[in-house]
Amino acid sequence: MRRRRRDDGRPQRRRRSAEGERRLGLLAVDWLVERAGEPALLEYHRSLPSSTGWHSAFESAFGLTVEGFYERFEEYRATLR
Repeated sequence: MRRRRRDDGRPQRRRRSAEGERRLGLLAVDWLVERAGEPALLEYHRSLPSSTGWHSAFESAFGLTVEGFYERFEEYRATLR
């Protein structure tokens, strides 16, 4: 299947559907809960209002930087393909 091109000649990126985005988000939450447990998920949500930002709340609750999460989650996703 050929990719469609924009008016400027560059290929268009495929857009994920809203359903695909939702499924990916649920998979990520499931991975986090399997790794850190449900209490970590609750701690993350509870600490957001008093945190300096969502990155610090995430790291505090899950024991993993956001960047580390992205790397490890992509590794996990690769095992599912």
